[in-house]
Amino acid sequence: VLDSGAPVGDAMVTIENLPTPVAPGSTVGSCMLINCIKAEVANLLTKAGHPPKVLTAAAIVGAEKAAELFQSAYDEHAHRIARMYEKVGIPSYVSENN
Repeated sequence: VLDSGAPVGDAMVTIENLPTPVAPGSTVGSCMLINCIKAEVANLLTKAGHPPKVLTAAAIVGAEKAAELFQSAYDEHAHRIARMYEKVGIPSYVSENN
């Protein structure tokens, strides 16, 4: 269980004459939790000798390197997702034509 720290019902701001609170707070807490998990996974992978590819801002690595990292990640994603669509359009036991 991941606790984002948001109150029950998630809304955090009450406004005079508005019967229900607004402004969910779970987004901030949940993003923080996910980023902490990502950092720990990167740490463990690096310690195990398998550092992850990291998309890094151009302000840190330069525009050319940032574009190279993004293109590499995009290419890997396209390669992985292509496997999901290999059999699209091929009749199967769930096809209406069978």
